[in-house]
Amino acid sequence: MSSVFVRRFHRALPAAATAGSGRAVRSLCRQPPSFGVKLANNPLLAHTTRNFFDFAVKEDNRIREIIVNPDSLGSKIKPGNLIDKYNKRAKETRTVPVELEKGYFWMIKDLQETKGKPTLSNPHLIPAEKAQLFPRVLAGVSTLAGKDVEIPEFFLRRNRSRDEHAQCTLVALSCRDHGFQSLKTWTEPFQEAFQDNPRGEVVHLHITEGWFSASVLGSLITRMVRNNTPVEHHDNTLICLRKDLEDFRDALRIHNVMCGYIFLLDGIGKVRFAGSGEASEAEKVRLVQFAQDLTQVSGRRNKGLAKKLPSREADDGDESKSKRRKAKRRPDQ
Repeated sequence: MSSVFVRRFHRALPAAATAGSGRAVRSLCRQPPSFGVKLANNPLLAHTTRNFFDFAVKEDNRIREIIVNPDSLGSKIKPGNLIDKYNKRAKETRTVPVELEKGYFWMIKDLQETKGKPTLSNPHLIPAEKAQLFPRVLAGVSTLAGKDVEIPEFFLRRNRSRDEHAQCTLVALSCRDHGFQSLKTWTEPFQEAFQDNPRGEVVHLHITEGWFSASVLGSLITRMVRNNTPVEHHDNTLICLRKDLEDFRDALRIHNVMCGYIFLLDGIGKVRFAGSGEASEAEKVRLVQFAQDLTQVSGRRNKGLAKKLPSREADDGDESKSKRRKAKRRPDQ
């Protein structure tokens, strides 16, 4: 940290905070959330857009029917990427950023504890009356062909009638290469089932977040993804480069960016099924069956998968069923 930054930082803080050198700064970091609001209102800091000490919980715009694994830290994360921390000395609970409490490598441990599934797949198709729209992103999204688009409008571009049964879209979302590789276990069975049916489509959405990555490395990242994607898929592969996508990820319960996520949308852009990680055989069957139900396909189903697990209500075992019940009982889901 440069001495210039330290001097400016100390100048911006109240005089009482700078007295006592490092001890005072550490004590400042232990202040309650209300102190962050007061500090944000300091005229000396009026030029900043978001203050480090402002830990106010944001509005909850989450999709309720997405099931977060109860073993995942994501089940405890509040809107704004915050988590409650109990202070034994002060005997009170304070809300702090996840990285401040758990460090920057908590996602790797989280994948181990959840067996690669921070969110659990829905055992049933989400009813239309309970389903919520896929969150919007109006800028910073483009296809590999170079066309600027908006989502979820892009997913509905072929459905002029706006009929929820006219089509379905499997959105395969990844933030890292590790997550992208796992998405093949979901997309390949879907593409096989709908290879002769234009009512089902797979859209890959690659997310790159952060000012440096989006602004400085954006063109490099786009070129790398384009070079590794077949030309015939350029029109339905999206790149999203934004400084901050925290609210978008929170709505979809994407707290762990090391993993890949899938979302099955109906013809009007509502999320009817969600999953993460690598798909089990049971999840592959459910995905195909739900997609065919959404589009009211009367033709043959994916017989190869159906033989392994013919029932749509089959789950991934007693452990997964128990986790879903625990997740449903959580008040913050």
